Amino acid sequence: MGRRRATAIFVALCAVGMQMSAAAQGPPLRQPPTSSGNRTQGGTQTVSPTVVATHVAGFTSEGARVLELLVLWRGSPAWFTRASGSGTSGGGDGRRYNSTLRYGGLELRLEFDRQSRLAMIQGNRVDLGNDNVVFVDGVDAVTGLRVVRTLRIDPTMNQDQFPRIDEVMRRSPEILSFLQCDTRLSDPLQQKLADIVCANVLGN
Repeated sequence: MGRRRATAIFVALCAVGMQMSAAAQGPPLRQPPTSSGNRTQGGTQTVSPTVVATHVAGFTSEGARVLELLVLWRGSPAWFTRASGSGTSGGGDGRRYNSTLRYGGLELRLEFDRQSRLAMIQGNRVDLGNDNVVFVDGVDAVTGLRVVRTLRIDPTMNQDQFPRIDEVMRRSPEILSFLQCDTRLSDPLQQKLADIVCANVLGN
């Protein structure tokens, strides 16, 4: 892929980073649901030079948004810019949430059952228990990705119309280290954009 195409993809990913998958969105949060367990929101965004994050949020009986699952997909630097035809999709029925990430010939799949706390990540079964974060590495490796570990963080999320997953990630030193924000990219424009994304996550 040429530099112009790669840069365009990176810009697009950064621009839509805070948007949620349309199929997973419900009514604006100013009219929260009255019961829990029947609604989810989810989305995928670029959060560092090497990591794309997919989150799934649920709601309490009072309508407050809480983090159900955060998957950190890590690969080689700028792995998500190396092919055309990128896009993400996601949605669920309240109990189950499914998401597909496509970057050229690379396709990543997530299936999550909120009731059983079971996630299937590219065919890998992950029993979450009380945890709500999954670290995945080597997403673009020839040998395939691997699930590194799971972690629990404070699930409290902002209650604005759009979720701020960066605020959630900022609570965990393990997550911030996993992002590899000190990675340097060869393309100067991509590096500037990566600096902006990382500054947003790190709160700089």
